[in-house]
Amino acid sequence: MKKGRPSLTFFWCAFILIPLACAAPDTARVADTDRFDRVNNSLNRLTDSYERENTDSFMGHIGPDYDLDYSALERAIQDEFDRYDAFDVSIIVDRVSTDSSGSIVFADTHWTKRRVSLKTGTQRKESGRTTFIFRVTPNRDLVLKGMKGDRLYGAP
Repeated sequence: MKKGRPSLTFFWCAFILIPLACAAPDTARVADTDRFDRVNNSLNRLTDSYERENTDSFMGHIGPDYDLDYSALERAIQDEFDRYDAFDVSIIVDRVSTDSSGSIVFADTHWTKRRVSLKTGTQRKESGRTTFIFRVTPNRDLVLKGMKGDRLYGAP
């Protein structure tokens, strides 16, 4: 082979390997997208039940192993529904991560909530940051296991 001229083997390797590398799926991105989608779906179900003021439906998305007190959360939600109306919640998911086993999902969020006082008729707008902690069920659904940060659901 002459100096300065690439070999035919180089061209064949480049011809075969480059398309294979480009066609390989980005499994990390797929997994991240799947986690974001599952978190968004879970938060949408919680929020939909909350905005409809349906305590039973809302609590159906809470795991029995809820970190805080399951019954206390249920009472706080019902108390809020007794004092306010016309709930409007918007949640933005900033980041999703998992523990090393992949069985716990953390969703860092920021949110705004509007609600109308039944006593005064005035609308209140609140915002905050909450990390939602979900447990992955055997069928890959997410149930709420805990919340850290500003209280979105069941706030005073």
